[in-house]
Amino acid sequence: MIAEGPLLLSRERDRYLSGMPHTRLTFLLLSSAVAAQTTHFVGAGGFPQIRNALAIAASGDVIVVQSGTYAQFDVTVGVTIRALVPGAVTIAYNAAFAPPGCATTPGCPATQGPTRFLVPNGQTAHVVGLRFDGSYTGQVPFVSGRVEVTGGLVTFDQCEFLSTAPVALRIDQAQVHMQHCTATGLSFVNPGTQGVYATQSYVTVVGGSFTGGSIALGSGLAADGLRLDNTFFYGSGFTALGGLSASAQPGLGIRANGGETWVSNASITGGNNTCGLQVPTGLHFARITSAVPACAMQGGGVLGVLRPAPLQIGTTFTLDFRTVPNGFAAVLASQQLTTNDTSGLLYPEPFLDPTGLLDGGLVVANASGSAIASYAVPNSAALVAQTFWFQGITGLTLPLLTSPVVGGLVR
Repeated sequence: MIAEGPLLLSRERDRYLSGMPHTRLTFLLLSSAVAAQTTHFVGAGGFPQIRNALAIAASGDVIVVQSGTYAQFDVTVGVTIRALVPGAVTIAYNAAFAPPGCATTPGCPATQGPTRFLVPNGQTAHVVGLRFDGSYTGQVPFVSGRVEVTGGLVTFDQCEFLSTAPVALRIDQAQVHMQHCTATGLSFVNPGTQGVYATQSYVTVVGGSFTGGSIALGSGLAADGLRLDNTFFYGSGFTALGGLSASAQPGLGIRANGGETWVSNASITGGNNTCGLQVPTGLHFARITSAVPACAMQGGGVLGVLRPAPLQIGTTFTLDFRTVPNGFAAVLASQQLTTNDTSGLLYPEPFLDPTGLLDGGLVVANASGSAIASYAVPNSAALVAQTFWFQGITGLTLPLLTSPVVGGLVR
């Protein structure tokens, strides 16, 4: 039966690709066809703030940020913002960039503090290696720095979100892809801080951890690591933890209402060592573990993926697809992301742009369900700041199953 899988997969994949140009994945050939990008530097010898670079940046530009601490900013164009050293760039609320007189104007402080993303349709913002620090520093909590994506398509890679505000990362009516990010609620009073709160959005997660804020004072609810309202969520290889509470209900690792929730190869635990998954409807899962053994769930029929390391020139890029023992995954790739309607052919519907799809080959899983795909990335400077995105496809019947999208910016 398994032997028939690749044949069926190939036939249905070809239907999806019908009429669309595609080629075998070759990083080197693509490097000569890339549109020119303007690079802006922030830090010593460059712009003093990220917001200054954004003021002149055009869609497709790259902003490289040197180590240091910078003020909150708004992103309204599809650019790449990349830390020169991932983890060494901190974004923290700076009152100097609030509107004049804000501190003494009733209601004004409540609107300040966040870094905001509102990206136009057809553009994508990529953020790599930034640390958004909203830890409590004396100002009232609701101006203590947070991140809000309120539209468009944004990717975060190796980013950290910390906040005492109600939500460390808020996603509203947007498409967000995260890889190896952490979002941590730092609250200690009622209410707790959600790690991520997404509403009416598409969210994918590969790796990373999401932790709800604990309650040390007050009798309110501790917070959830991931709260999803009417959202399509697809996560693989991550950890979700609910916040602790000494006097009230602990938080959940994942709390979903409406939408669909796809989870694989994840560890999910609620606060106070409780079961951490509350998804009344639309749950699809495989290989979930928990600090509470009775809450672990094996399930099946979900194609997970792990990314051991980012794309980097001169290295071998590896993806570890997780499926049933001795199963398989066909790999497709694209340089752009979008949303697709495949009319029931593939599900969850892929996020790869079908224009110029790349064939990443077919990989077969071992007895543990691990299927490794590896790609040599040439040591070519022309590839730096390009993006390559991958999704696996598996299954014996329609709709064929896809994995979360994975890949990202070449460094």
